[in-house]
Amino acid sequence: MTSFDVGFSLFSGAVIALLFLLRWWYERKIALHGCPDPEAFSLYQGILAQYSPRFFPIFILAFVVGKAIFTGWDIAAGLLLDTTLQLLVLLTIYFGVLLVLLPLLRRRISALACATLWLLPTLLYLPFLPGVLSYTFYRPALLVLSVPRDVLLLLVKLWGVGAAAVLAWQIFSHYRFRRTILKDAVPVTAPEVLALWDHAQSILRRKKPIPLLISPAVASPLTVGLCSMAALLPQRDFTLEQYRLIFRHELLHIQRYDVDTKCFCMLCRAICWFNPLVWLATRRASDDLELSCDELVVYGTEEPVRQTYAALLLETAGDQRGLSTCLSASASSLRRRLRRVVAPGKRTSGAVLLGLTMALLILCYGVVTVGIEGSGRDLVLTPYGAEQAVAAALVEDEQDLRRESLDGDRAQALEACLSQLPLTRLSAAPTYYPRVDDSEQRFYLTLRCSNGSQLEVRWDDRFCVVRRENRDLALFRMDGPVNWDDLRTLAA
Repeated sequence: MTSFDVGFSLFSGAVIALLFLLRWWYERKIALHGCPDPEAFSLYQGILAQYSPRFFPIFILAFVVGKAIFTGWDIAAGLLLDTTLQLLVLLTIYFGVLLVLLPLLRRRISALACATLWLLPTLLYLPFLPGVLSYTFYRPALLVLSVPRDVLLLLVKLWGVGAAAVLAWQIFSHYRFRRTILKDAVPVTAPEVLALWDHAQSILRRKKPIPLLISPAVASPLTVGLCSMAALLPQRDFTLEQYRLIFRHELLHIQRYDVDTKCFCMLCRAICWFNPLVWLATRRASDDLELSCDELVVYGTEEPVRQTYAALLLETAGDQRGLSTCLSASASSLRRRLRRVVAPGKRTSGAVLLGLTMALLILCYGVVTVGIEGSGRDLVLTPYGAEQAVAAALVEDEQDLRRESLDGDRAQALEACLSQLPLTRLSAAPTYYPRVDDSEQRFYLTLRCSNGSQLEVRWDDRFCVVRRENRDLALFRMDGPVNWDDLRTLAA
């Protein structure tokens, strides 16, 4: 870890903290005084939309596809595998720690900060942060979870089937729920209710108004949909004050792109479908979304308004599924919500904690990783089709030894040395490596591949690097001693 890494991490954390603080302050200003500055509101909405969690998988796929176009599909496949394994580790550890700290955090910082904490891992994969760029430099992992290659390939196949099944089921459940609640829905016709709805929507300055419907299939007001949204009310009468509070709550979800957060939670459940901690974490994240909206709905209001809102939550407990946000969906979290509504208490914004957490995430990214364990044949020769012939060999230390053309026996012996090396693959396509002391010995081996290209393998006592046509393919850890005397003899 260099001073640049620390400085960049702290700078990134400070930017996140500042942006969140401005958002927290601006949303409270809107809650008290409306939206007096259309340009400032447009900027606020633009920032939220630009860094929406829905772009999380898009950034990853775009990075992998870009690598495939410019460096080849073999490198892209390695990056995709590394990214998936790193996500499994990251989400498991981060969500696990957050679940433990959540009761304390909810007492100390704003509900908006708690809800934002769940989304910080998505920021690691934005183009300007080093999450995806972590593949351009190597940080020594403090803990490498080594898995044999054959076992890992089997587990990856099982994981892929499970992830696809869970994701498909969630998407199917969303559309089934959406179809059910919209089937018999009818537009609201009461003029005074529509006037309140139009006034509330005017704050968002949406080009396309959101339809307001009444559905017999819902028990609580909710908003459903990702691109094509609809707000639904149950078949019951509310007072105008209750309508105002309902509309304020639902439009806050829309204003904050909370349905996009539900997309992120859906993806997390698919990626970590086997991990109950992640399923629990996504439920807690949904609870924090509701708490953050409650927090702003009652901000600056008198006790009678808070009592009215609390009664509304009690009267409209309902169901929330798919990509929807619901006024009162979880009975398990209702007590906490009522307590926070009736007696909000004083909490800090949480901006400093968010900034420090972001800095730590950047600094610690990759310190725990999954390595693929195997031999040189399994991890280098076979995957890259380099089982033809050794073209050249070089031992580099105080005196370079090089042999451009090798006879059959020497070539086979060198290939056997590489085949038997015990390795653990750490990452794909790195371009920066741990510094090697000039006194350390290094061995270079050039092999002809089946496709006509040449593969260069370089190893020392600690690491092995594989390159092809000046492109880095993978970085490996040496898991056994190197017999330098034999290598010098064969290369001489």
